[in-house]
Amino acid sequence: MRKEYDESDDGRVVADMTGVERRRVMMPKRPTGTRGELQNPVPEKESPSYYYEEEVSSEQRRWYILGTLKAALMIGAVYAVGFGLAILILLLIWNH
Repeated sequence: MRKEYDESDDGRVVADMTGVERRRVMMPKRPTGTRGELQNPVPEKESPSYYYEEEVSSEQRRWYILGTLKAALMIGAVYAVGFGLAILILLLIWNH
């Protein structure tokens, strides 16, 4: 039998599954053994960079953190107002 050539398979390792075992559900235990090494590791010069790294100054970092905090507080305020209105409506219904 001849092996079919698949042009989409170039022989690179996508995920090293050496030493991976199925986890026990009823009585879990700590994993034993060591993880295996890749047989054909990809050289770093061939691996593409998928993201752009940028130097961030301390002032920019502070503004990023404050912006994130502001967004989180706004979302929390929406939930607080919504729950407050729901409680107010329920209190009006039960007191009449």
